[in-house]
Amino acid sequence: MASTSNGARLVPRHKEVPGCVWKPGMVGPGCRPPAALRNAAMEGKDSYYDMGRYADTTTWVLLALIAIAILPGLLHRLRIRRPTLARRIVRLPLYSHIAALCRWIGYYHPRSPPPGNRRPLVYRLLRVDRLPALGATLVLLAFSTGLVVWCMAVKPYYRPAEVWGSTPLGVRSGMIAQGIMPFMFILAMKLNPITWLTAISHERLQLYHQWLARLVLLFSLIHTFAFLWQPLHDGGAANLKAWFNYDRVWWTGSVCIALLVWIVASSVGAFRSFSYEFFVVQHILSVVVFLGFLFAHTRDLLQTWRWLWPIVAVWGFSTLWRWSNAMRQSSFGRTRAMVEVEIDDGHEDEDGKARTTDDGAIVRVALNAPAAWTPAQHFFIRFPTLGASQAHPFTILSLASPDPQKESQLVFVARVHRGLTRHLYRHVKLTGRRTDGASTGTSLRSNTVAASKTEKRHYDESKSALLVDRGADSEIELCQLPYSDEDAACCTLRTVSLTLPAVIDGPYGSGCSMASYDAVLLIAGGVGITFCLSILMDLAVRSAAPRSAGGIVTKKVALVWSIPSLSLIPWFTPYLLSSLTTLRSNGIDVELRLHLSRPSAGTDTCIPDEWGTHPGRPDIPALIARFADRSSLVDDAEASRHDGDDGEGEGEGVETMSVCVCGPGGMAADTAHCVSALQRSHVLSAASGLREVYLVSLVGVAWRSVA
Repeated sequence: MASTSNGARLVPRHKEVPGCVWKPGMVGPGCRPPAALRNAAMEGKDSYYDMGRYADTTTWVLLALIAIAILPGLLHRLRIRRPTLARRIVRLPLYSHIAALCRWIGYYHPRSPPPGNRRPLVYRLLRVDRLPALGATLVLLAFSTGLVVWCMAVKPYYRPAEVWGSTPLGVRSGMIAQGIMPFMFILAMKLNPITWLTAISHERLQLYHQWLARLVLLFSLIHTFAFLWQPLHDGGAANLKAWFNYDRVWWTGSVCIALLVWIVASSVGAFRSFSYEFFVVQHILSVVVFLGFLFAHTRDLLQTWRWLWPIVAVWGFSTLWRWSNAMRQSSFGRTRAMVEVEIDDGHEDEDGKARTTDDGAIVRVALNAPAAWTPAQHFFIRFPTLGASQAHPFTILSLASPDPQKESQLVFVARVHRGLTRHLYRHVKLTGRRTDGASTGTSLRSNTVAASKTEKRHYDESKSALLVDRGADSEIELCQLPYSDEDAACCTLRTVSLTLPAVIDGPYGSGCSMASYDAVLLIAGGVGITFCLSILMDLAVRSAAPRSAGGIVTKKVALVWSIPSLSLIPWFTPYLLSSLTTLRSNGIDVELRLHLSRPSAGTDTCIPDEWGTHPGRPDIPALIARFADRSSLVDDAEASRHDGDDGEGEGEGVETMSVCVCGPGGMAADTAHCVSALQRSHVLSAASGLREVYLVSLVGVAWRSVA
């Protein structure tokens, strides 16, 4: 196999007509100028044999962006494992100002119009509520614009004729697409090296996967049109047909571009929402066929397979690891999950109307498995008897067992949507066993909280019976809080339950711990409370440990929960009671605001007296601003009460604050907008003592991965 001086392989592609002598003006594929003449004509004019640099440069730019994202990922992991050390890093010179400037731009998102107000025409045309945050938008825009300008700025676009060599515009656009291709595939996978390096969860990477796919399609279309235009310009449709019949690369390329258009077009939200399970199956099959034809189309010309084999390797490893781990965690199909649904006695749905359908109903799933996770992570659950091809993401509510040698109890609570959750709800409701008057913690032990290994201490029963140490020879066990009769009544539900085989896949998500922040504001909408409540429970458990043993520096916690109906409350009351009681018993200032978005929605549900309710939806901007102002004004006397056993931080006030939100898109957008504004008004301003305001956001279940 011959090669050029720069190592590019020369694969013989064209078979010339025997005895052919090329003459000027000949444009057909059967007779071409001598190779030496063609190479000399390409010299200094974007030679075909130098086109590999476009893919190389594109790859290096993407690797550089990933390297930049690794630094915040390291700090994120440090916050989970060593909160006090992470606090010292925040105090480094210039850190707070650089981080605040990046977050001011990165978090910004246009606010959604108030309820009842008509959205402006521009807002509706541009689908502003669907746009990513400004930071992600700027990164994608700068990257895309740079590549397009680079591709189009280089001249020439074409050779004198196709017989003089492939069109430079077509080849370099194809090589740029080739350089993006591995990252596009990797970003689609649930288990991928980018998440491992940057601690950015796969659902957040879906945004970049989707936009890189559109960028690949753009450059592939430029590649296609350039190659079609050249023979058409040289000799019309007859010449184009001659080239198509001459080399199969034209046919394989046509199949590739058709599949790519279909893959991108069928990935729009409307198509996914129509039938997500069908979308997943056809998407994976289409991608596999596309990849096979791409191998045939490129034929390792210019060493293009260097960008394709890594896709196969990473995808294969990810799939093998996920399935083997799922089988291990599910005891090779022997795991059984208890699924529980409430008996419908006319409860109201999220629109405040009497529920006559499954929409708005709640499903709770609990099972034991040898798994470990961190707060705010999620699992995909598959019920083989209900459909082996359907898997649904559930945010995990419970905490992992402190002993890695023991199984942990996984508890999930989800609202019924179309697809698997609706099928599951109907199946359990029809065939399950009634458990009338059962407490939400009776059968599923949902009012238990796990602790880390360092928290082996007793608690005063009058404050919290959260953990019990059974002696030196036994591990810490989980136990229930001693509820009052009134509180126990608030945990009672009339339910039906059923045990089903289940396969779990996970955990996924970067997870998070707010233990390194002085003030924590949790904002939840509906069942988004599962995300926030797992963080709250983690704070409650870690609040008992000294700082040197992995405890927390948190002084203030506030939870804002907006619900459409009070019927949601009994599902989560045990967790809230346990967490709030434990935090208060350990000196943490805790506030709970319960907002009933539709005041007529359910008034017969018991709630603890200390909670109370606020009518209407929460005013997110006002709540965040007030919490930030109150947190930054914590006096030294209050701060000193929370000093750790190591004596660090004596006399400190509130310097760091985090805001966690999980709910509808409008709620998440308003929260991001307000946290962005806080960077300038509080962190960059000398008038406030806050040095950091951090945002963690999850928008409902709008995200799903397929790989």
